[in-house]
Amino acid sequence: MKTLYRVLWFWLLLLIEPAAAQSQPYAEHLSLYRAGNRFLEAKDDYTDRIQPILARYCIGCHSCTNGPCQLNMTSYEGLARGMLNVDPYKSVTFGTPDTRLSHNWSVEQWRKLGFTSVLPDPENGEAAEDSLLFLALELGRERNTRLAFPEARTFASQHMQQKYECPTTAAAFRRLTSKHQLGGMPLGLAAIPDSELLTLMDWVKAGAQGPGAEAQKFLREPQRSAFSSTAMAPNAVVHKWEDFFNHDDLRYQLVARYIYEHTFLAHIELEENPGEFYQIVRSTTPAPNPISKITSELPMDHPGTEGRVYYRLEKIARVIEAKTHTVWHLNLNKLAYFERLFMLDQAWPQGPLTKLPGYTSINPFVYFEAIPVLARARFMIQESKIINQAIARGPICFDQAAANGVDEYFWKWFLKPEQDPSVLDPKLGLASYSDFYPAYKEKTAILDDLAEQRYRRAFERTLRRVKPEGITLDDIWLGDNWNPKGEAAEKNPNAWLAIYRHQFTAEVLTGTQKSLPGFPRSVQLISYAAHERIYYNEAARFRYWASSLHKLDTWNWVMYTRTESEDFFAALFSDEDYRQSLRNRMTEPAFRIFVGLQDYAKGRNTRDNRGESEYSLAQTMMQRMGPEVVGTKDELNNWPLTQLARGIPDDISNLEQWEQGLRTLTGENGLNSSRFARYLPNIIHVRLGQKHLYSLTVNRGYAYTKRSEPGLEKASRRPEKDRLHAVRGFMGVTPYLYVDLAFSDAAAFLREIAALDSEDDLLRFKSRPFVLRRHDPKVWSFTEWLERKAVEEDPSEAGLLDLRYYDAEDKPF
Repeated sequence: MKTLYRVLWFWLLLLIEPAAAQSQPYAEHLSLYRAGNRFLEAKDDYTDRIQPILARYCIGCHSCTNGPCQLNMTSYEGLARGMLNVDPYKSVTFGTPDTRLSHNWSVEQWRKLGFTSVLPDPENGEAAEDSLLFLALELGRERNTRLAFPEARTFASQHMQQKYECPTTAAAFRRLTSKHQLGGMPLGLAAIPDSELLTLMDWVKAGAQGPGAEAQKFLREPQRSAFSSTAMAPNAVVHKWEDFFNHDDLRYQLVARYIYEHTFLAHIELEENPGEFYQIVRSTTPAPNPISKITSELPMDHPGTEGRVYYRLEKIARVIEAKTHTVWHLNLNKLAYFERLFMLDQAWPQGPLTKLPGYTSINPFVYFEAIPVLARARFMIQESKIINQAIARGPICFDQAAANGVDEYFWKWFLKPEQDPSVLDPKLGLASYSDFYPAYKEKTAILDDLAEQRYRRAFERTLRRVKPEGITLDDIWLGDNWNPKGEAAEKNPNAWLAIYRHQFTAEVLTGTQKSLPGFPRSVQLISYAAHERIYYNEAARFRYWASSLHKLDTWNWVMYTRTESEDFFAALFSDEDYRQSLRNRMTEPAFRIFVGLQDYAKGRNTRDNRGESEYSLAQTMMQRMGPEVVGTKDELNNWPLTQLARGIPDDISNLEQWEQGLRTLTGENGLNSSRFARYLPNIIHVRLGQKHLYSLTVNRGYAYTKRSEPGLEKASRRPEKDRLHAVRGFMGVTPYLYVDLAFSDAAAFLREIAALDSEDDLLRFKSRPFVLRRHDPKVWSFTEWLERKAVEEDPSEAGLLDLRYYDAEDKPF
């Protein structure tokens, strides 16, 4: 009866007018375990019964290219592809194969690259019970219920170090399990609930069939749900965007290429039809024909065809993991807006575009030169979150050595395009754009340090010429969306980005998503040219499968562009000694020599005295941008509010007392934070009183704030600079520890954190009943609850969590 009620209720929702449907609780009907459309089931055994089990218990490790043995279980295509015993992030001389599942290659093509099946292979006479997936699940059922903590920790260490053994046959698997008798799936975690594990095993024994024909159509075509907000058919919304990208006017086609190269990693949600996501891809076929996808290593590579290239929206047909989820919200109103933004409703200043640029140059300043630079700069800042999320959640941050190049917590501000030297004089007085990309001097991968210095000097000369009064706070973008008609519009929160890095992962948030938890150790002020250079180095041109030389060059360029943007922020201050003090904190003297950092602002005019210190300047900017950009002021980390009570209450029975205790430990002024924070894991998710979520994060300290050579991050660690930050609600897509806390234990929990002073203290702390160790079966229900909280906070941004590093070590990082 309950099932019948749910079916009738669902169809009732579909019959409601779209405007009325929007009044329904959006998040309540959304499931992260559904592929294709998060509101709808496909009426298919695999997608509705099997895929959700894999999403709950397997995708926490087996997603993305850097998952164990490259086995990606976010879709049936990933399962059918199988696994490969190659770590694409390993430092190698000549690189490894490019094995992104998004290439959509056939199983035969994957086999040629060395991928081995994990599913039954009856054509080769293999019994289903001898398939690798069945054997791994069977072993997990037999032995994971007996998994003790020492064995769990051993397997966790393998996850941390990406040291896996990937057997390719049943015989090899059995030999491996004779050495690792508790090595069933999920590896080093509690067993999957028996009923769901048996469901998976029965499915494998029955042949492990994937989605049927109707389900595949459902997954790949737009679907209408109760939350669609337009009477248009969903595919009509998609086609309107494809019409824009593929207009016969060559200017539209060049703009489409520009948008594609800057958002090719984005998961696009069309707001008229929420619950499903798309990616822009290149195709040899126009709409409404099926997409014939052009596969290339990089988005700016030659498409391999001399015919016309079409930009299409390809629906994402898998369940989505959070660590790669970069959401770009689009609606049909933006079509007309982009036409005005890119000046497509008028003649371009450089004259008619008679020919599209080819693919001989790899420098985007060259092949996008025809697009008005003001339009490019406006697009970059107005869509800055998705562009910077592509860096934070793109392939570069799966690579520990590359992620090592960024700070734990920093802010990004942007120059107004109308006041930007690299917009006012795009070539900065140079003869060409060649020095803008020193790491990629047309078809080479040799870093040109002298070109970097030439670029910086040219920028400074141009700044002094076009801005003789210097840079002031009036030149910083306040989030005002460009509007050619001068009409009032909501401010854009992308003007103030907060970037958080948690050792292996990073995320980009605006102040309207999360209050800024304290003052960071660095702030970057970014020009248009710097923005392009940063993006192309760390996202569009980064190849995780490439050689160690490529990765080293990428890292070096991260250092150049980072110090360039930090120094630009320091240049806001007229006092030379103060600028130097900021420079010393953000980049130590020895490293400044390495990157050739000078005080380029020395002798430059400035009339701005509104920021005598970085703290007062930041508070001034908060007032100027307003809550529409910055959001609500933080109340948990003692900045900028300082009126907060001190001390951990003897007893905690409500949220006010809990937050008072938290404030005693957080931020720069936290009680003994320099002592205890070093022993805490990167992220602790705390459930208080069975319903309130708090995320505790540790901002790690470094000698020159994450400036160590790749692979030597620990050498630059300065644990005495570690600080604890707290945020209300969800933060951190890679959980490191769960705490399920009753109010009666809250005061003791905070006091134990404050008392941490050794690894032994940490071990005692982790032994408390409210801490969930990785072999605890409650980890699964807590993860599901945490993912549900993420959905409640932001249904579009939420994705499945990465559990590979959960409770993986007790030694402080």
